[in-house]
Amino acid sequence: MSADRELRLTRLIDAPREKVYRAWTDAGLLKQWFAPLPYTTPVAELDVRPGGSAFIVMREGQQVKPDELREVCRAHGLPQFKIPREITFTQELPRSPTGKVLKRQLTEKANATA
Repeated sequence: MSADRELRLTRLIDAPREKVYRAWTDAGLLKQWFAPLPYTTPVAELDVRPGGSAFIVMREGQQVKPDELREVCRAHGLPQFKIPREITFTQELPRSPTGKVLKRQLTEKANATA
């Protein structure tokens, strides 16, 4: 597409802004709808800062390609700059003894692969 043309698609969602934001930033909500059917996302961590990373644990036996997930992001109206450049599939997320996701370890892992 030439630089003098721009196509912008907008999707209207009949919901308060706060709920839409939470659907994109709350891991519990994100894993309910993020994966394209028939896939599921039992665990999700998403860094929503521009250029962030996504670490996703799929159910055993399920596979999805990073480009498919990026397309779901686009289809749900996420701006291009917020779509993760790096999507990492992993068997499990690092957790503390209390079960909290160790985000620092995820950040280190993302930085090591960049």
